[in-house]
Amino acid sequence: MYFYRLSVVILNDPNVALQASILFCSNPASQFYSSIYSESLYALFSVGGCYYLVSRANNIAVLWLALSGFAKSNGVLNAAGYFGFQVVLIFPQGFILKAKLKGLDFSHLTAY
Repeated sequence: MYFYRLSVVILNDPNVALQASILFCSNPASQFYSSIYSESLYALFSVGGCYYLVSRANNIAVLWLALSGFAKSNGVLNAAGYFGFQVVLIFPQGFILKAKLKGLDFSHLTAY
């Protein structure tokens, strides 16, 4: 469910998001998600954390991404992704603010 919600937010198209979710579920490696491995918990916490991250619920995103680190040891790398995402959100805003102070217009460069 989180994969579908995340896909809707990113792709802005519910039909394409549904197709992406079906492909994710029917992929040959998804056998690990239906058996007793830590992969399924890791995928749940990682995708859920990314969903909350793009939904700007940062506290919940940190919790879910931290839980992915407990599910699998490589989930610790999600912390680097979290900090990188925050830097990408903050840096362009600071760049555009400085440009506006100088009288330059870079508003066409932002996705928001």
